[in-house]
Amino acid sequence: MERWFKTGSIRPENRKPTTVDQSKEDINCCSKNVLESTIPDVENLKGNKKRKYDDSYLDMGFTEFSDGRPQCVICNKVLPNSSMFPAKLRRHFETHPDFTNKTADYFKRKSDELHATQKTFISHVKTHSEKSLKASYLVSHELALAGKPHTLAETLIKPLLVKVVKCMADEKTATMISNIPLSNNTVRSRIQDLSHEVKDTIISRIGQTKFSLQLDESTDVAGLAVMMTFVRYEFSGIFHEDILFCKPLPSSTSGSEIFSMLDAFFIENSIPWNNCIDVCTDGAKAMVGNVAGVVARIKKVSPNCTSSHCVLHRHSLATKKMPVLLKQVLDNAVKIINHVKTRPLQCRLQKILCEDMGALFKSLLLHTEVRWLSRGKALSRLLELRTEVFSILKDNNSLLTDYLNDQEWLCKLCYLADIFSKMNEFSTSIQGKQKTIFDANDKIFALKKKIAFYIESVDNKDLTLTSKPAALNAAEYEVLIDMVSDSYYQTSFKSKPISEFWAQLGKDHSILSSKAKLLLLPFGTTYLCETAFSRYTATKTKYRSRLDAEDDMCLQLTSVIPDIDKLSSKKQAHCSH
Repeated sequence: MERWFKTGSIRPENRKPTTVDQSKEDINCCSKNVLESTIPDVENLKGNKKRKYDDSYLDMGFTEFSDGRPQCVICNKVLPNSSMFPAKLRRHFETHPDFTNKTADYFKRKSDELHATQKTFISHVKTHSEKSLKASYLVSHELALAGKPHTLAETLIKPLLVKVVKCMADEKTATMISNIPLSNNTVRSRIQDLSHEVKDTIISRIGQTKFSLQLDESTDVAGLAVMMTFVRYEFSGIFHEDILFCKPLPSSTSGSEIFSMLDAFFIENSIPWNNCIDVCTDGAKAMVGNVAGVVARIKKVSPNCTSSHCVLHRHSLATKKMPVLLKQVLDNAVKIINHVKTRPLQCRLQKILCEDMGALFKSLLLHTEVRWLSRGKALSRLLELRTEVFSILKDNNSLLTDYLNDQEWLCKLCYLADIFSKMNEFSTSIQGKQKTIFDANDKIFALKKKIAFYIESVDNKDLTLTSKPAALNAAEYEVLIDMVSDSYYQTSFKSKPISEFWAQLGKDHSILSSKAKLLLLPFGTTYLCETAFSRYTATKTKYRSRLDAEDDMCLQLTSVIPDIDKLSSKKQAHCSH
């Protein structure tokens, strides 16, 4: 009350409402009125009242903003809630004298246009955010597939994309690309999301079906003992092979440690051990030990599970058995190769000499004992370049030239090169995806026949497969007779891979199909693990020794395509990232 009297203001009950059509003098008088501009502010500061928008404010050019504040439809300025008074709104309206004579319809039209623009802008921002998130996942996925450092996204890919778009499109599009989140941590997070999506898909598939495992372990560049596990299962009428996990062992590489990791993974993901019907490993003691080996422990929790020894490893072990005379030829051949390959000057001279003499190859190949194809390739290359190598050894007065002058020694070298080349063909033929023990079995018998054809035979008794198809009962045998007599199944059997044929049989032949799947699911080799470790080595280099490569491997070594749209929608449903 005292404030009203001191300021000379008129009491509220004596005031008359004003309109846009008031005279300029009345407007000026009202603008000086401090009654409505002071008391409401005090109430707002006390938190007693949040003023609401009134439709009559549109006559003064104000519409309601999305959060309830007044917004001028002329200059688009948003005023604070404390300005939600006719006097204050009118005071702002006076700053636009050219619009004082506009009708209410005009302001209504301006309000509709403003709201439409705001909706379009919000929609555009949301759409751009969604596309930016999806682009972040796409780039991260490609980086993981290529096994490249995660920092490349921000240091190379994004700057390069911005420059290309600036050159080919416009500045606005380049700005949008520059806002794609591709930092090192972001890419790492995206790869983890993609990996978990793939892993969840695989686990959901094998939770209700039979499957077989393929196991192997190796040491990486950081000294970690990495466990690689693959799974083969039937899904939607097709046999799939996917990586189950790639984890470092916490301590030793004993059978108990490996089984503990496997068992913990199965328990964590509710995978029943009874669904595991076969385990394929190499011949390491930790894997096949009768008491503490991984296979023995798996058979305790899954009594019906069988085991198989990798055919490639058995083949490699069998070929190590060699007569002494032939072993001496191999050792001397390796000495000749090392004499040239370990001397850079000799390698350069050999390359020049091979070019001058028109040789098909220009360098020798080193022999590595642990590589299956090494012997055949190294010996064949030495045999091809024997003339050029002889010239180099002769210039160096090396005693190794005597071997290349010895016809008997050269005949033995030719024999070894031919035999190991045929061995290489066999090794290559049983490697690859979707290879079953039947494929390996056929190749083994073919190899034995070829060796017999070449007169010299190799003792391959350890290579014969011990697992045989289970006997059929009368009902199953009748179904088999019906299938054999059906021209449709005969044509289908010849035109499709064997695993696909049995996986896609209808319900009428489910009994035979189930038995066939149990024979086709086991792995014949540890090829997938071997190639996986090669990819692992290429991904986790000495420059990335601290990388936890499990998620990267999961994306590189699976046939499952992650649902990036699904992941993007999940991220949009939560807070922004």
